[in-house]
Order: sequence, then C-alpha cells, then structure tokens
Amino acid sequence: MEDKPEWSENYFVNFVHIRYIKKIHRHGDNIVLVYGIELDFLNSAITFNDSQALQTLLEEESKKSSSVLEEYLKIMETYKIKGTVQTSHCTKPGEGILNVAADVKADYVVVGCRGRGKLRRTFLGSVSDYLMHHSTVPVLICPYKE
Repeated sequence: MEDKPEWSENYFVNFVHIRYIKKIHRHGDNIVLVYGIELDFLNSAITFNDSQALQTLLEEESKKSSSVLEEYLKIMETYKIKGTVQTSHCTKPGEGILNVAADVKADYVVVGCRGRGKLRRTFLGSVSDYLMHHSTVPVLICPYKE
C-alpha cells in the first residue's frame, strides 16, 4: 500500500468527520489536537554550526505549524468540536503526543494512520506503533480511507 500524504486538509477532514465525529465523539468531549514537530531537522544546522540555516529552519517550521494549527481550528469550528490545538516539539512525534496526553490527563489517545507498508514501517517506524506500545492510556488507531 502506498503512503498517504503527510498532512492534507482532505486527510484530516476524512479522519475528523468519518472516524472521529461519527464514531467516537460524544457531546461534552473536550479534545486537544496535537501537531507534533520533529526536531531532528535541526541536527544538520546545529552540527555545522550554521546559525543562519538554523534560524531559517525555525522560521519555516513556525510558519508551517501556524498554518496547520489554523486549519485544525477551522475544522473544529466547522464541526462544532470543543477543544484546543497545540504543537509539541520533540525528537519523536509519538513522544510529543504522549507528553501532551500526560499534561492534559487524557482519558485516551485517538490517532490517524496513513497506511505505510510493512517494509517502510519497519525501517522508519510509525507514530501509531509507538503510541500503541508506550501509552499509559488506551490508544485508538483509525486507518485512512479514501
């Protein structure tokens, strides 16, 4: 199976509408949408002691995350979902999600799954696999559907 896009409005709307709202969400639920930012991209700039490259990377990532968070908020407003959005800066997105879950005392974690193939998942890992094996609260993994 081929990889699904990293992030797209269609992917997220599909997940929110089909998976979360129709099957999981209950009136009164308060959700926290987390956009995990991997800090690994900073390693090359830090390694080569290039402060200009580091500044550029940080600015680009800040713009990207602001854009994604704005889209998350619009979608939450459209579907009248109560909650907040936030970023998590981490070396692994799964760690960041679990840190936020612990901070907000989440009852459970719901995560979308892009559908990476077994070989690619074996070498690169997956956030959903990480969450499933390291979470102290239940994890619901919702696969992507066209």
